Amino acid sequence: METIKINLHKPDAEAVALIVDYLRRGQVVVLPTDTVYGLSCRADNALAVNKIFRMKRREKTKPLICLVGSLGMAKRYCKISHAQEAYLKNKWPGPFTLVLEKKLSAPRLYAAAGDSLALRLPNNKFMLTILKRLKTPVVSTSLNLSGDKKSVPLAGLSRYFHNNEPDMVVDSGPWPKRKPSKIIDIRDLINIKIKRN
Repeated sequence: METIKINLHKPDAEAVALIVDYLRRGQVVVLPTDTVYGLSCRADNALAVNKIFRMKRREKTKPLICLVGSLGMAKRYCKISHAQEAYLKNKWPGPFTLVLEKKLSAPRLYAAAGDSLALRLPNNKFMLTILKRLKTPVVSTSLNLSGDKKSVPLAGLSRYFHNNEPDMVVDSGPWPKRKPSKIIDIRDLINIKIKRN
């Protein structure tokens, strides 16, 4: 497991290139987002997504959140009406994950379940740089086992995941205590559902 340190406000270009290369090759990377540290991989890489499900001991019927680099990227994968677009522009970028209807013609994302996708546009220049260079959504899920609410120190990941560890850890230093993103289902704007507050 490789660990690299970065300054989120001024990330080193060489480090960014290395992180993108790891993700592009289907590796699992711990990344600092604008909410919490998360396990990430290319959302279109079945082997990488399955590794995250195994690491977290998470049922595959429970979808994973995907980060997108722009509203345009979200539109490649989801049906978005004018009213939904206005809603998204009001919430994004920021700590809001929006559940939308998948396009049947969209490229396959293995983090999805059924006919929906849970997407978020992060308010984080570092993550947006990664996403724009990669040109594909990435999975972002909390750095812990399913059902475990405690935060996991980066130094103890090998023991915590019982040697089923991520391929790379991107360390941006101590992380302020923040909540995961709020999940809102806006497939029906007349009947908006809060999935996680």
